[in-house]
Amino acid sequence: MSIQSLHQLASKKMAEYIVDESLDVSSIVFPRQESNAIFEHIIKMKKPERSLNEDLLEQMTGFNTSRANFKGVEMTLTDVAFIGEQNLESFTLGDTILLMDGYHVENDDISLNIDLLIRDMFNDSTRQSLRHLDISGWGNFNGDWLRAIGSMLPNVSSLNVAGRPVNIRVLVQSFPGLQYLNVSNCQLDSLDGISGLQGLRVLIMENAYKIRDMTELFELRELRVLNMACPSQFNADGSNDVAAIFCECLEDGSRLPELRYLDLSKTTLNGRDVKRVLKSIPTIQNLTLIGTNIALRDCVGHNTHTLVSTTKALEHYFSEDSALMIETVLQESCVLTDDFHIDAASGSISFEHMLQFVDLLHKILLRYGDENVIHGKVVENVWAITPAIFGRVMAESDRDRMSFKIIVLMNRLLDVYGAYNRSILNCTRLATSFLFSAIRDQIIMSTPGVNVQKLVLLTFEYLERQKNDSEVVGLFFQILTEVEVADTVKTIVCGFDEEQRINAQLLLLSLMEVMMANLTTCFGNGQGEAFDNCAILATTDRMDDDFWSAEKRGAATERAFLAATILSKRRQHPERFPGNSGFQITRLLLIFYADFPAITLIRIGRIPGKPQADCLVIQYASVEQDCRDPKAPFAGGNCCEAPELRTTRYEQIGFASSFIPLPPENPRSPPADEPSAQ
Repeated sequence: MSIQSLHQLASKKMAEYIVDESLDVSSIVFPRQESNAIFEHIIKMKKPERSLNEDLLEQMTGFNTSRANFKGVEMTLTDVAFIGEQNLESFTLGDTILLMDGYHVENDDISLNIDLLIRDMFNDSTRQSLRHLDISGWGNFNGDWLRAIGSMLPNVSSLNVAGRPVNIRVLVQSFPGLQYLNVSNCQLDSLDGISGLQGLRVLIMENAYKIRDMTELFELRELRVLNMACPSQFNADGSNDVAAIFCECLEDGSRLPELRYLDLSKTTLNGRDVKRVLKSIPTIQNLTLIGTNIALRDCVGHNTHTLVSTTKALEHYFSEDSALMIETVLQESCVLTDDFHIDAASGSISFEHMLQFVDLLHKILLRYGDENVIHGKVVENVWAITPAIFGRVMAESDRDRMSFKIIVLMNRLLDVYGAYNRSILNCTRLATSFLFSAIRDQIIMSTPGVNVQKLVLLTFEYLERQKNDSEVVGLFFQILTEVEVADTVKTIVCGFDEEQRINAQLLLLSLMEVMMANLTTCFGNGQGEAFDNCAILATTDRMDDDFWSAEKRGAATERAFLAATILSKRRQHPERFPGNSGFQITRLLLIFYADFPAITLIRIGRIPGKPQADCLVIQYASVEQDCRDPKAPFAGGNCCEAPELRTTRYEQIGFASSFIPLPPENPRSPPADEPSAQ
């Protein structure tokens, strides 16, 4: 799977700072590479509340951006203004529904005056430097837009107008220097004039099933890539003659001498036609025939016969941004469940291949998630391959080193599913058991080469998604029963940045609640120890310089009280929770989060005659002697009650607290980790 580089991570973080206006970069001049990378992330973060605005434009005066891709993003007039300050070489149009003020035809939110928009958006420098223009989409543009744009952008060599009705002859006259052209789904009925593009190397024309004459196509002597797939399959009269017409031209002696890649997927091509194509165009290295049920032996082509070939086909169409062919490949691959199982069992598919496939499905989902058909096919594919994946995992000999890959995979699967499908739930729980066991072993054995901190962070990410699955929570608590594991996780959690640490601690509190709610369905021995360790993890803070600030201490106090509330429920099941979690958490409350400025803890113990973990007595001394009204002797010594609010809060959660003031000249030390019972 792809790993983000340090440059990518730094660019993303810089973009977040700029959008959140937490960093002033107005005086910084960014090099072109950094400008492109940061602006790419800024576009991805565009939301109504995080759109570019005039203040942001002032911050971005030092940008020198050469490419702008607004695909899938609603463009605003502020975006238009920013582009006007750049020197672009590549531009991809986004959703223009918000671009009013004359850019849309009156009373028509669909038809766009694209020539007017480009005139206002591109400065003189961009008009000369622009090489790639992608204005694909659905719906028509207003007026004679091809000629208007062509006259403004004389040096465009790569053009994507997929989905826009066009006339080939007008297009060629407007952009005579094209080397790349995508006219898929453009309702083409003629290729007249296309021979004028003598420098054309790549032609993508999916669903061009209305074309009846391809003679001029064979005059493109430099053409290397030709995609004539028809994923929509049939024209109005039920026929699809694209392959037949292409083969007729070959019979007449027409040739494409430089052709390397030919895609005739979902056409009526038969075995005899394939032989004719390969014989007539010997330069072909890749003949793709997805959806034709033709097995290729004489040349390599994209297909859906195996998981590996399916992944390559999806990667190819993903790079071409061909949603229809991605849908076709996903449809074809959905029937390969048995093959996936066979290949996995035989070991012919590596775990890396499976992870690559799922990772690609995740990327497809991110780009095309709003398209219901693709979304459904992605989920269906993941459902098909998941049992095979985990079956392959269980067969691995070096399972400890695979724990990273497994948890990344499970997080990816959850990105696709949202929640696990019932049919694969048992598979994922089995993998979870193995995963947590591997984490335990790596911590205890200090496995070399394993980044335990990263592994714990990924584990928390997984638990956040699965915190309502009591069996998964139970498996996690099982490894927390071991002090060495708990101490290591505690050290790692304390090393997180503040946001990560607080999120992890809130998650741990949620897991404790799940544990209490499912006493009869999960959790084995050592539950008391697991509770102790989880309580400590959920409430321990780093003692840094600003630890005692009101804001931090207040937030930490709330977490501690929540933990104490959960722990107090142990009164109902004392036999199932041997341990001293209540002692530990109450001590944390008093030592770290009390409102008193200076506290010396004396001891923690049970109140005589009370059930185990029912009520506790907390004894400590305050330097400022907050408790001034001595009461009758209690538990062998003088004491006074805490202030009313604190006493009330403790009583509500099932604890009793008691204060014993000591003379300042005779201070007592805090107790050892194990509190003494009274």
